[in-house]
Amino acid sequence: MIAVIVTLIVEFLGALIGLGGASIFIRILIWSDVLIKYGIAAGMVAIIATSSSSATSYVREHITNLKAAFYLQIFTVIGAIIGATINTLIAPEEV
Repeated sequence: MIAVIVTLIVEFLGALIGLGGASIFIRILIWSDVLIKYGIAAGMVAIIATSSSSATSYVREHITNLKAAFYLQIFTVIGAIIGATINTLIAPEEV
């Protein structure tokens, strides 16, 4: 229950200042002796939840340029695939 409350507070503050709550949230999890791989995964879930809710409200208010968003999405997917491929080629010790 404490983790849920801390998560809500951190995500609210992160969204309020534009920093992204996951950058704070991951550090709190690591300080709480959570393994870093679980902290990063939880941070990614928090990022997806925050950005999805923001995107929904922006589209609803007609703030978003959907044509540009679809165009940029193509390069985002290509970049993610290239980044994931490069990540599998680098040994963890080198990072």
